[in-house]
Amino acid sequence: SSAETAQAISSLAELNAYDADLFEKACDLMRPDVNALPEACRQRLEAALKRVSHDPGSGFFVALARGQRDKREACPMFWRGQCKWGPKCKLSHDQDSFESSAV
Repeated sequence: SSAETAQAISSLAELNAYDADLFEKACDLMRPDVNALPEACRQRLEAALKRVSHDPGSGFFVALARGQRDKREACPMFWRGQCKWGPKCKLSHDQDSFESSAV
C-alpha cells in the first residue's frame, strides 16, 4: 500500500540509506493516491524527501500539501529544532500553523 511504501521510504531516509532510483520508483507508486495518506504520514514523507534532497517533481509536493490542513497549535520546540516527539507530537509541525500563530 502507499502508506507502507511511505513508511519504508521515510525510514530509509532517516537511516540515510538513499537510492535515487528506489525513491523515484516509490514516489511513482504512491503518486496516484498520495492524497489518501494520513496527515502524519504525508508530513513524514515530505520531510524525508527533503532530508535526502530527492525531487519527485513539484506536483508530488503539491499533492502532499493538498491534504487536510493541520488545525493544531504550532509546536514551538519544533521551530527551534528541539522537538523530541517528531511525528508523534501532539502539536503541529506544519509551516502553515506556525505562520498563522505568529501573526
